[in-house]
Amino acid sequence: MTRAAPRRIVWARPTSRGVAMVVVGAVVVGTGIPLGRVELVAIGGALLVTAVLSLLALAVPPLSRVSRALSADLVSVGDVLRVRTTVVGGSAAMTDDADDLIDDAFDPVEVSPAAVGRGGVRLDYAVVATRRGRHGVGPLQITDLSPFGTWVRRYPAGAIDAVVAVPQIIELRPLAEAGSAYGDRPSPSPRLGQGSDNLIPRPYAPGDAMRRVHWRASAHHGDLMVREEEQEHTPGALVILTRSPVLEPQEFEACVTACASVVARLSRDGYVVTVCDDAGDPLGSVDGGAGLADLLETLATVEQQDPGADRAPADAGFVVAIGTAPFVPAGSAPHLLLAPAPAEAPGWRVGAISDGIDVAWIRATGGAR
Repeated sequence: MTRAAPRRIVWARPTSRGVAMVVVGAVVVGTGIPLGRVELVAIGGALLVTAVLSLLALAVPPLSRVSRALSADLVSVGDVLRVRTTVVGGSAAMTDDADDLIDDAFDPVEVSPAAVGRGGVRLDYAVVATRRGRHGVGPLQITDLSPFGTWVRRYPAGAIDAVVAVPQIIELRPLAEAGSAYGDRPSPSPRLGQGSDNLIPRPYAPGDAMRRVHWRASAHHGDLMVREEEQEHTPGALVILTRSPVLEPQEFEACVTACASVVARLSRDGYVVTVCDDAGDPLGSVDGGAGLADLLETLATVEQQDPGADRAPADAGFVVAIGTAPFVPAGSAPHLLLAPAPAEAPGWRVGAISDGIDVAWIRATGGAR
């Protein structure tokens, strides 16, 4: 996504050559007038006029076209973003200190010197995302010289390209390695979640349509058998992210990363995952990987907020809470809590994020490390 660059002040200042030209011109003119030396006045005046005309030349807007190529417009925190910014046209006296304005959520890791060619410049660099959110790259800051090198000007060119930094996904242990305490397991069918049917033969009953007769099973059993359709069951899970300001900002950031990691893990394990906050407001859902990118974009900008009314999300089977326990479990389904620090929560299996998100997940799912 690209947005227009904000208006910034274009500045120009004299170079050491320009300062010398103005000083020498003024001295020569000041000397020539009392002495009545026309040639000195002419030389000094020429130097001063040249300096002024050079400054006026910088007032002409440069005819430049800026393009920027990003390796991705969506990156995870900790990932490297590579950028190539190219200017076509513009001043023939561009210098090699052009640079993009980079949001402070990126740290530079690799910067190549700007390559200046005939009427253009190319800048290649790499930055690493350090903070989730929507950030900007650009505009390009260009420096060029006036004719005769007497003035230097710096000005912005091009637009701002938006980059979304999403929470990092930490690799977590599959639930299959944690035993069978998590309710119905996903079917191994490759059509999981697609609404496929398992065909189970049963004895014929009056009223059954003849088109449903399973002839092979009938021959095997010696009695008329019909097809009984049984829908596959895709298990669901609810992930609850604590957004209320009971958490410190750094704890909340760790919880957002844990939320993204847990949802990605459950999705890969075959669960249909619903995500909401501790006020019950939906944040997204993921089914077989579909919707994960949208959820990550939502988590990139999610902030803490007062839940308002004293309410909590409903207990819905297999639940994973991130941050604090929103309720006391009433059912027998597993309830996991990834808390910022070691905590006690009746009815919840607790893991402390302060020990590491992957370790917290292992402890909450019943493992030891």
